[in-house]
Amino acid sequence: MWIALPNIYGPAGGCVVVHNSFNWFLTGVYAPHIRSEKLECWEEVAAVKELCEGPWVTCGDFNTVRTMAERRGCSRTTNVMTDFSKWIDEMELHDPHLCGGNFTWFRGPNHHSAARLDRFLYSVEWEEFFKNIKQMVMPRVTSDHCPILLQCGDWGKQKPYFKFENWWLEIEGFREQLQEWWDEFEVMGCPDYILSMKLKMLKPKIKEWSKRVCGELGTKKNNLLAELADIDLAQDTRNLNEDEMMVRATVLVELEKLAENEEARWRQKSRVLWLKQGDNNTNFFQRMATAHKRYNAIDKLISQEDQEWLHRPFTEAEVLGIFKQCDGDKAPGPDGFTMRFYKECWPTLKEDLMQTIHNFHQNEFFEKSFNATFVALIPKKHGAEELKDFRPISLIGGVYKIIAKLITERLKTVMGTLVDEHQMAFLKGRQIMDATLLANELVDSRVKQNKPGVLCKLDIEKAYDHVNWDFLLKVLKDMGFGDKRVNWIKFCISTVKFSLIINGNPEGFFQSQRGLRQGDPMSPFLFILVMEGLNSMIRKARENGWIRGFCANINMNNAMEVSHLLYADDSLVFCDAEVTQIRHLRAILTIFEGISGLHVNWHKSCLYPVNQVPNMQTLTENLGCQVASLPTKYLGMPLGAKNKELEVWCEVLERSERKLARWKSQYLSLGGRLTLIKSVMDSQPTYMMSLFPLPGNIEKKINKARRAFLWQGNKEKKGYNLVKWDKVILNKKQGGMGIKKLGFAELPKSNGYLIIEANGGLNQQRLSVCSLDIFWSVGLPS
Repeated sequence: MWIALPNIYGPAGGCVVVHNSFNWFLTGVYAPHIRSEKLECWEEVAAVKELCEGPWVTCGDFNTVRTMAERRGCSRTTNVMTDFSKWIDEMELHDPHLCGGNFTWFRGPNHHSAARLDRFLYSVEWEEFFKNIKQMVMPRVTSDHCPILLQCGDWGKQKPYFKFENWWLEIEGFREQLQEWWDEFEVMGCPDYILSMKLKMLKPKIKEWSKRVCGELGTKKNNLLAELADIDLAQDTRNLNEDEMMVRATVLVELEKLAENEEARWRQKSRVLWLKQGDNNTNFFQRMATAHKRYNAIDKLISQEDQEWLHRPFTEAEVLGIFKQCDGDKAPGPDGFTMRFYKECWPTLKEDLMQTIHNFHQNEFFEKSFNATFVALIPKKHGAEELKDFRPISLIGGVYKIIAKLITERLKTVMGTLVDEHQMAFLKGRQIMDATLLANELVDSRVKQNKPGVLCKLDIEKAYDHVNWDFLLKVLKDMGFGDKRVNWIKFCISTVKFSLIINGNPEGFFQSQRGLRQGDPMSPFLFILVMEGLNSMIRKARENGWIRGFCANINMNNAMEVSHLLYADDSLVFCDAEVTQIRHLRAILTIFEGISGLHVNWHKSCLYPVNQVPNMQTLTENLGCQVASLPTKYLGMPLGAKNKELEVWCEVLERSERKLARWKSQYLSLGGRLTLIKSVMDSQPTYMMSLFPLPGNIEKKINKARRAFLWQGNKEKKGYNLVKWDKVILNKKQGGMGIKKLGFAELPKSNGYLIIEANGGLNQQRLSVCSLDIFWSVGLPS
């Protein structure tokens, strides 16, 4: 039943209120301009919120922004911006992404002044009732402010598809019941068909069992709580006797077991894999759950010895090794069974599963239902609306995942001999840090030479989705892979059936004619082999003098020319600022697209001048891409930036503060907050410090955020710092808490790592680059 109130009009506008029985609170804000008055206004809003018990929203003109990106031309973070972000954090409010534009206020004839002054903020309770919460900019007519709309979807009732829940494995008697069911099933046929049908018949058995068990556990929990309440009530008036104390202790043990099961359940649903179970973080898990033609240019061949090793029969030990690698809580595929199910129930499943694997090894096929795949669309950015804004992630079945990982683990052992050193993704001994360090050194050396050059940053459109299977299989054959292994891979990639997950449920099935699945263990390594075609073509062009790359270590005798760096589909090409070289590059990319299916998106690809390049316009017209200027981003790191520029670190600081938002802390124990700080937050500044020394003021701000998040704890209590920060950042052997100390000391560690790994060729080049030029040119902090 919806109710409409009479329209409310005033000189500044009006509103129409239409509502149902859902009770919530709204507070409108028009903040003053002066900082001291702003602080008073925010204190008043905070006081109003304390009076509102339930879902709460505040909106209006706050007359300030949170980050530099929210004001056009802003180059520094002011005290008011810091105050506002701190207030939002302390109020434990959510600031939803703004869709439809970046700003809500404009001024000037050409809108040269623009900022995001208006916004919606909402409480944690609001998020419990709605999904897909976002705020949208509406068309501006007469005012200098844009209207904004808070759009909220609801949690519709859906019939979910079967997903095995790992906490069932902890229920007493489950494994015995599983063995009994499995032995009852009688299926005739080949091994893979038998396994497929047994898993299919197992689902309704488990569904029926889980309904009964969940009901029994819920009743048991309520009975235990009632029994505990009776005992505690008796304790208020008299001392408990020995029997009653024993009963109370037993009840507490039983409740703890039930709590562990509940925590395991919500951990799996939340997909928060960085946080370990067993630290009483059930509330946090629950919040997260409600809340991701030149074929012959390839000249590297696999040896006969390696080929024989790759083709040997799969063993039980290899399968058990796969179980150790796989995260048991990751989302299952169409079969509904997690990897932990296969691992924990191995004694029951072993015989049928191993027969299926041996059958695939010998006959090069398996039951096609194993290759069914759910496709989940994960937003690439906040406020994703169009299909191109989503990344398709494949949820594959457990049996296929085991077979694919068996093939992949063997493939990984020979990849290093087949893939050129200019490709640095996913291979043992090659790190993402190597690519970012070398790219920056190449640009820096070119700048020091004062010689015109260009850097081409390629955007390969939907790279995995467009791979031509015929080209991939031809590459495998040309590299010397035997027919059996090629047929294994061909069967795995060509028999896939996809089903899109829409609003939580799969819809239909369809087949594909090309592409690799994101989520398939084989895909990253197969894609590298496809990119080896491009690598070989550019290398041949350099050897023939058609393209000349950049040189690092120009003052040393071992200077080496580098024409390109490839990290999966993140590609950089370095060459002179000459039209003939650009035309050769365009020809290479056009030919590669024709044979591999990988298309360069020229609207997103950019050409960057290094030093003065007077013919830049001509070069971009010949290549067909956009003109841009350094610095830029490569693999998440600044490329061509000065290490002392504060802008390099502002994004890291903002991201760190978002990850440590105050609202998260109230649902985590101290151990959970400690884990979040160490596993999620520390990675960003440490990655940056592999190239840039951390400025002192940024270090202080990050430490302040880490310290506040660690100790603030429950929102009902004052978060006092229980231990000095100097003690906290010591390792555990020294009596500390193991939080990493930030600072300049991180930079030499990366150089030491590269020195240890250097072993000739391009790796040797990275050794001399990192140990000399970068290390000594950054300068020690004063």
